[in-house]
Amino acid sequence: GGAQGYFNHSGNNRWAYDFRDNDEVVWSARGHYSTELHTTRAQRIVRQHGSSGNDTNVPFFLYMSYQNAHAPFEAKQSYVDRYCSHVTGRKRRIHCAMVAAMDESMANITSTLDEEGLLDNTIRIFLSDNGGPVNGGAYNWPLRGKKATLWEGGTRSFTILNSPQIPSRLHGQTYSGLVHAVDWHPTLLQAAGAPASMYNAEHFDGKAMWTQLTHGHSSPRTEFIYNINARNRPSSRPYD
Repeated sequence: GGAQGYFNHSGNNRWAYDFRDNDEVVWSARGHYSTELHTTRAQRIVRQHGSSGNDTNVPFFLYMSYQNAHAPFEAKQSYVDRYCSHVTGRKRRIHCAMVAAMDESMANITSTLDEEGLLDNTIRIFLSDNGGPVNGGAYNWPLRGKKATLWEGGTRSFTILNSPQIPSRLHGQTYSGLVHAVDWHPTLLQAAGAPASMYNAEHFDGKAMWTQLTHGHSSPRTEFIYNINARNRPSSRPYD
């Protein structure tokens, strides 16, 4: 997770080793770059559900929560040499290599989906939870601010959606409607064919938007809570 070493798999306390496969501690991971370990595990899951596995008719949900490019800012030298040696400034060069490692990981998982005959029946979503930390080599221009600020450089991020259900006329297009991260849960339920009672439930903060995203319709969302200050006195700031 965030703040965990990419090689030693510990936090600020070097004795707090925490790299697991479900409930099992994986001691053999020590010294290996976490992005590559996560990629290998993800590919194994894909193959289990693909043409070479035993669960070919079982739908699956794969959540790849990359460390990249969260602190601590660590990269394998091979990624620096292959992709980022031309980048000036050490922080930017390391950040570049961390993003390159993530990009290569996604390419490898995508290739495995294709090899296993699953790519044409899979929805893929790439998104971030916040803007980049400029003190760690990130660059959010033209948005103002950085991670941990309420400017859009800290709170607004792009999403890439790829699905065989998206008509060709919308390929490569930008959706300008308002979408919040909490909308993905009901949206994916809708995409999976769940009954409307499941994704239109009143207890959901999110809104189902699969129809809007795959047909280019206007977003049903007009605002969302941008920030809640609960430390001193309760307050909220809507975005509209």
